[in-house]
Order: sequence, then C-alpha cells, then structure tokens
Amino acid sequence: MLVATPKRFYEQQRLYFKEDGLRNSISGLKVALFGGTSAIGTYFGGEIGQIGSGMVLPHRALGDMWDARMKELKVTADMGNQTLVRLTDMTNPKECEVPMMNCNTVVSCIGSNIFAQTEKEFEDSNIRVPVAIAKAVKANPQIKRFIMLS
Repeated sequence: MLVATPKRFYEQQRLYFKEDGLRNSISGLKVALFGGTSAIGTYFGGEIGQIGSGMVLPHRALGDMWDARMKELKVTADMGNQTLVRLTDMTNPKECEVPMMNCNTVVSCIGSNIFAQTEKEFEDSNIRVPVAIAKAVKANPQIKRFIMLS
C-alpha cells in the first residue's frame, strides 16, 4: 500500500496522458507542432500521433495535403486528430498565436533551413520565427509545455 504524499510544485505541472491505447485513443495532449515538414518534425509528429494526441500543424507552404511536402504529414495522425493551418507570416507573434489557441503543448522543430538562398531566409528560419513562437507561447497562459528542437 502506497502512502499518499503531498504533491510538489513540479508534480502539479506535469501533463498526464494514457498509454493504454494507440492512435485510436485520446491521450489528452493537444499539440501545436511548428516545423512538421522537417525531418525531425515528421518523426516527432509520428511519435505524438502514435499515443493518440490531437495535433495542429501550422505551415507556410503554398500547397495542400497532396503536395509533396505535405504527404509526410498525413501519416502522423489518425482518426481526424490532425489539423493543418496555413500561416502567411510566421515572424508575427499574433499570427503564431492562432494555431495554439486550444493547445496545451507547443513543439517547435523550426531551425536550420538547408534550402535558404539568402541571408534573410536563413535569419527567418533560425532567429525570427523561433522568437515569434516563443513570444506567442509566453502570451498564452493555457500552454503548459514548450519544447524547442533546433
């Protein structure tokens, strides 16, 4: 028999989810995954989708779900737990707040862009967009976790 101990501060802040089901279950996590089309973003999205989380995938590509860059995102979630949101300017924190309105976790996989042709594109993917995402997370009080992969 376990003795009930008082919860510490870090235990009160934890996100709990069920691990008994797979993609068809609901884990309780609602994740906004920025940079889901990157190599690590598709893998991370697959792992999040495998435990049954709802995902919002903001992107700035001009295509739809049948675009070559978006085909990899189709396998990350199942049973309607995936939403694609197109953002026109990801350097604006107000626009980055829109996909994370109903989320409790934000993951940013935006980083080095190997296809950057100019210095401005490189600065956007490494400096301006991550700063805008961090400012939007700070402004939203319902987000419990912010994970930054670079």
